[in-house]
Amino acid sequence: TCEAGCPRYDAPVKLNGETVGRVTACEVSPYLQRGVGFVLFDSPEHLQGSGFTAQQRAGSECSIELVALPFYDAEKNIPRGLPPVTGAVE
Repeated sequence: TCEAGCPRYDAPVKLNGETVGRVTACEVSPYLQRGVGFVLFDSPEHLQGSGFTAQQRAGSECSIELVALPFYDAEKNIPRGLPPVTGAVE
């Protein structure tokens, strides 16, 4: 997720200035009110890291936070006809 906006498609994902992956999909989520997307990392060792950045569509850098899937409704309430937990991002 990216709270400041949405990273640009194919933008390099950096950690301490080093490219560690690429943005493969991203869009702004009206439900979560932040950018959500997918990153393809060069190595699985980065899957537990923090401090990632990528270039936004507007051109500036944004912080990226790794979150567990799904982005919301981790309890799978929606398919059961229950309301999802309010705006939860894990």
